[in-house]
Amino acid sequence: MHEAYEVSHLLNGAVQIESIAAFDNNLLLGTRQGHLLMYSLSTGNDNNQKYEVQILHYCKTFSKKPIQQIEVIPEDNLLLCLTDSILSTHSLNGSNFPVVKTFEQTKGASLFALDNKLYYGKNGEFKQHLFDFTIPDVPKVMAWGQQFLCVGFKAEYVLYDLSSGKPKELFPTSSSRSLEPTVAKYSETSFLLGREQTSVFVEEAKDSTIEIKQTIKWKEAPTCVVWDEPYILGLLQDKVIVQSVEPERFIQTLNEPNRARLMYRYVQDKVIVQSVEPERFIQTLNEPNRARLMYRYVQDKVIVQSVEPERFIQTLNEPNRARLMYRKSRKQNLQQENNIAIEVLKTKYFVELPT
Repeated sequence: MHEAYEVSHLLNGAVQIESIAAFDNNLLLGTRQGHLLMYSLSTGNDNNQKYEVQILHYCKTFSKKPIQQIEVIPEDNLLLCLTDSILSTHSLNGSNFPVVKTFEQTKGASLFALDNKLYYGKNGEFKQHLFDFTIPDVPKVMAWGQQFLCVGFKAEYVLYDLSSGKPKELFPTSSSRSLEPTVAKYSETSFLLGREQTSVFVEEAKDSTIEIKQTIKWKEAPTCVVWDEPYILGLLQDKVIVQSVEPERFIQTLNEPNRARLMYRYVQDKVIVQSVEPERFIQTLNEPNRARLMYRYVQDKVIVQSVEPERFIQTLNEPNRARLMYRKSRKQNLQQENNIAIEVLKTKYFVELPT
């Protein structure tokens, strides 16, 4: 069976990670102790060690409280951080990540979602949105759409109209038991929302209505879901499940990230997974050893072979009477780091078969 992702262990460590962010060739880790770590990753020369990881900064005095959430605005070398229930921006140019601005009006915050359209790009400032939304509970997950802000609460999902501030209730997270909500941004206008053992595909329509298109089924309710085109990844208790959306199909099971807690997708083909035993970081790999896979179109099927070593991999019978086949190339930039065990997921090839 074709493996969409490979796993690479990079680092082991004992710190308790609460948040992850990554950009370019850098990885940032926020810990429960309030420490902030920054690593770089480069390709190693030793065949037995794919990556060389180097610590760049280790700030033990960043915060006195757990670092709840971090995101990076790379073009301005800014770090957006939520700690002690207040939001602030920090410079990435100093070893101690100096504060640029603290947003006092966010005191009591439990979560944020970054939208660069609301960022001024000067002195770490953000625009004040037109509306203050009244919410019924503490948000668990959030994601920006084009017309709506999608918010997942413990009991239900709600879309808040960005032009009027009015809420649109969608559906409960579960009909029978209490489950944490999950949201994965599928596109600028669509989301994958967790409901029991499914991920529901919800899309914004042009007339400000909402369409529920399909559901993706899981063996059990995932604790986290990310979209990494063309795959959707679900984080279960002791594994990561990889599926395709169109068509809906099981692709792969990754058993190595035992008791994983966090999963973070930051660029195409790169997904970080941090687990408890041991602490790990998972990243998508670059194309290993020349092109690993070769696709041949033969009559009503596609034959998949590996190049090095040369061997048969898989027959795809679905593209009945397909006429064209092409490979959508992807350049993968290696990046990551960590002092806490690291692994990585990574897609190899994507084939489209127009009929």
